[in-house]
Amino acid sequence: SSLNAASRSFAALPPDRRQVLKGAFQDLRSVPPDQRQTVLNSARFQGQFSPEERDILNNFLRIEPYEPPR
Repeated sequence: SSLNAASRSFAALPPDRRQVLKGAFQDLRSVPPDQRQTVLNSARFQGQFSPEERDILNNFLRIEPYEPPR
């Protein structure tokens, strides 16, 4: 499933990147669902996250309201 793939990708990231991604996930949860894609594709997010990292965020957001793995 995309959740398992996202969880594995997330777990493979360095701890500092996992922290940053968790923060971004929390921020994105406060954005209305129909605007999240716009935020994910924004220059700020593209500058801050690799395509793989944005993919992980996207997968986690699709399976809300679950929390990302710790």
